[in-house]
Amino acid sequence: MTINFNRSFMDLTKAEIYEAITELFHPVRITCLKKLKDCFRLKIHTKWETTEDDGETVEEIIVDEIELRDPWIYGEDSISWDYRSGNDYMKFRKYCFAKGICSYAVNNPFLEVANDE
Repeated sequence: MTINFNRSFMDLTKAEIYEAITELFHPVRITCLKKLKDCFRLKIHTKWETTEDDGETVEEIIVDEIELRDPWIYGEDSISWDYRSGNDYMKFRKYCFAKGICSYAVNNPFLEVANDE
């Protein structure tokens, strides 16, 4: 498989953002996806289970606004969500890499360019 690293983070489509968020956070619903200058802002609705003092399990839907930024530039701060885990950042970075997004590869003279010869 050949990956072409000529895409910037902001070239991700809405469908790709939905796919990444679904894979990372398994939301019940995603709403209000906005493409801003350097990030994507969206609201995700996630289901959380908590156990009350009496042992009863309660499910609730939490709505949070999150922002996604280029993981190659912003590192672990590329996902602005309080409930993210350390593994989420790496999965998001791998997702972007698989989509041809890696700022290390842009204008990198050390990468070999495949010829069509």
